[in-house]
Amino acid sequence: RLVFARYDNTMPVIVEYDLQQQAARTLALSGKEPAVSPRGPLRMAYTIGEAPSEQVWLLDLESGDRRKIADGASPGWSPDGTQLFFR
Repeated sequence: RLVFARYDNTMPVIVEYDLQQQAARTLALSGKEPAVSPRGPLRMAYTIGEAPSEQVWLLDLESGDRRKIADGASPGWSPDGTQLFFR
């Protein structure tokens, strides 16, 4: 699985690409800076918006549930996947 952000016209979009099935699906519209948890529950943190009003959101990749975590940007995970950090 490969997760990346790309621009679709002028809007950033987060896409998941399944390397085995060679198929892509959109995970988040208006999203950028995706960070997939390295372990534990399959989750992806990402940034929505432009500075100075950026927000960090969390998407459960299995259920599709998403929620705002905080104001901020550039999310990343601890190596064990238990902690999320951002600026």
